Amino acid sequence: MTSETIILGIAGFFHNLFTVIWIGGLVMIVLTVLPAAKNSLENNKQVQQLMHGILKRHRVWVDQYYWTFNHWHHSGKDRPIFQWRHAI
Repeated sequence: MTSETIILGIAGFFHNLFTVIWIGGLVMIVLTVLPAAKNSLENNKQVQQLMHGILKRHRVWVDQYYWTFNHWHHSGKDRPIFQWRHAI
């Protein structure tokens, strides 16, 4: 097994893991947080502020994930060791 194969396997694993976490977070928000917020908060403005705060916190994880994989630079080779076309 080459180092590129191992790196692509690890990248694929993390991609799938974070995709599941992301989809799970969306489902949790839609099925639990949003209905509870609408029932307990008095007006739509408060619901919007709550959702903005939740999404702002989730955005940190998404940004970190993309920054990590999009800034994977050369490792002493003529080309990057990770390319998105291999992950798709």
